[in-house]
Amino acid sequence: MQATVVALVIGSLALAACSSDASAGRRGEVGVFEDAGSGAAGSAGFDNPAPGSGGVVSSVDHALEVEVQDIEGMTIEIVTLSCAGDCADIEAVARGGHPPYSFEWEDGSRDPARRVCLSEDAQLAIEATDTAIVADEHAYEARTVRAEVTVSVLDCEDGGTPEDASVAPLCTERITGSPLGCSSASDVVLNPIEGLTLQAGVPASIRVDGEGIYALGEGWHYEVWGSIDGCSLDEQLDAFQLQNGPLNIRSCVTASRSFDHVILLYRLAPTDGVSATVWAISSCDSCD
Repeated sequence: MQATVVALVIGSLALAACSSDASAGRRGEVGVFEDAGSGAAGSAGFDNPAPGSGGVVSSVDHALEVEVQDIEGMTIEIVTLSCAGDCADIEAVARGGHPPYSFEWEDGSRDPARRVCLSEDAQLAIEATDTAIVADEHAYEARTVRAEVTVSVLDCEDGGTPEDASVAPLCTERITGSPLGCSSASDVVLNPIEGLTLQAGVPASIRVDGEGIYALGEGWHYEVWGSIDGCSLDEQLDAFQLQNGPLNIRSCVTASRSFDHVILLYRLAPTDGVSATVWAISSCDSCD
């Protein structure tokens, strides 16, 4: 009887060792056990981010998304402009999905970075599209997501005056000199405005204040020129005629290129009077 019991126990163990029922989980069982995090072969798919899935990203854990950020990298949904004409820089940032990404704003522009300069409230929108994967296995269809940002433009009365609106332009008194080594026509006299330079596209003003005193003829004619080397006349910026009486000339100039020198040109004319004019020249960093 004792031998029979032993034989039955051994047989039971043998049967258990041959079992492949992976779900029962009995002691001594032989079979394949699924590990949710192992990424085993055959488990690959777009919805399975585990290693061994062929490098395909997960639609759940790596979903495509886009957001709008300010210049400090903070995610924003509202842009507030203090006054009409004020500007703000924003940028669309995408993540997840399958890069590279393409972008398109509601106005058709495709640069993710955008400078917003508006005169009234508006709703902006950006769409980001990732890249499809074309393959027999693990194919991925490109996806598009959208984000919106509201632009609120305050009245200057509500938002306050722009930072530079209440600040008077910076003006500097200038003197004119005689250029050295410059040859010019007999009917002109060149007088550089000492220390005045101009930047391309940036307005500046040249002011003439004083008292015009001309006898036996008319007031003198002047022209304002931008000069590269202090002698050449490269771009005429303005012209004005002085007259008898108070002088209060405000010449606003905007050069198309930058100049290290500005020349005040006196152009002689047969009708010029004898001058005892007294004046002062200054320049300001804006035309306000």
